[in-house]
Amino acid sequence: MLGRHIFINRRQVIRCCLSPPSLKKRVFSKGLDIVTEEFARHFGLSYHFRKVIIMETQDMKQIVLEISKQSFEEKLFAGTSGNLSVYNPESGLIAITPSGVSYTTMQVNDILIINVEGKVIEGTNKPSSEWRMHTTIYQSRPDINAVVHTHSPYATGFAVANKAIPAILVEMIPFIGGDIPVAEFGYPGTAELGHSALRVLHNRYSCIL
Repeated sequence: MLGRHIFINRRQVIRCCLSPPSLKKRVFSKGLDIVTEEFARHFGLSYHFRKVIIMETQDMKQIVLEISKQSFEEKLFAGTSGNLSVYNPESGLIAITPSGVSYTTMQVNDILIINVEGKVIEGTNKPSSEWRMHTTIYQSRPDINAVVHTHSPYATGFAVANKAIPAILVEMIPFIGGDIPVAEFGYPGTAELGHSALRVLHNRYSCIL
């Protein structure tokens, strides 16, 4: 997820913290150049130097679909629970999972494109009921370009016990900031749930709801 190179195509630069190999292959196939951090700084592209890719809405929807199905297969999602989104800060658009659609039958056209106010730009389904949590996080944390809300059994157990997950692996420090704290209770489907998450996401990229 972290990297010291960015992808650049003329003047269009879009940040994203997701860069799966399948998407990377599509980016390379479009003939985009890889430039160094020094090059980016020279041209005023002083980001946090995460991977940067050019994304169309169809690319965003495909990412959401692929990662959602993978999450379902790995038991991080169950039934129609769990939700996932990818944010393009340049366009202000979000690709997000639909509400009430099974992951086993979900297709790319089921994924919705919404703006930060929750207005549906593309798609006929209803967006995830947690879209307010997603947009609240995106508007307050410009360094975050994707949100994955799992319903994994073990994380749920920690939530019920109101216990943080300690930093038991060294890799947890660079990737998620250390331990995984527990957010205060917030009602599902509300912006307050997003604010509750934000209060414990200081210098963190993961929390328990």
